[in-house]
Amino acid sequence: MCPVSLGFKTPLDPTIIWRYMPLSKFETFVQSSALWFAAASSFPDRFEGTKAAAEASARDRLWDRLGVSEEQRETIRGLTDWNRQFSFVNCWMMNTKESDLMWRAYAGANGVAIESTYGRLRSVLLDLHPRSGIHRLRERSHDQRALSCTDLLQAKRICR
Repeated sequence: MCPVSLGFKTPLDPTIIWRYMPLSKFETFVQSSALWFAAASSFPDRFEGTKAAAEASARDRLWDRLGVSEEQRETIRGLTDWNRQFSFVNCWMMNTKESDLMWRAYAGANGVAIESTYGRLRSVLLDLHPRSGIHRLRERSHDQRALSCTDLLQAKRICR
């Protein structure tokens, strides 16, 4: 099993979660009996899976104090690109009720919303893929300002 104690908050098992999608993706989901995990590098947001600007700046200041060479810095930065290519995600929203915004953004006029719980999703993922991690994230912009109060649940396969 991969280490999952990386400081991520874990929701309580009965926490209600939602996944919104177009009908065509739902049909594929039902026919294949499988969730699609997209590589973080496939998202249009080039900052997805990277460090926020404030965090990268703090890291650079620490490297300056420690005397980390530019070659070492480039190697470490390259790990972020590797992580984006080999981290696969499937995002759910935590909320007690449906969200009109999420309907419009992800399901469209012909879509579906799946309601489940954190505990059910975690149980299924860990049964099928013991090396999976499932974490609570707060969506933020690259410069660390909160975009919204939307909590997302990100299931991430980080190891093979």
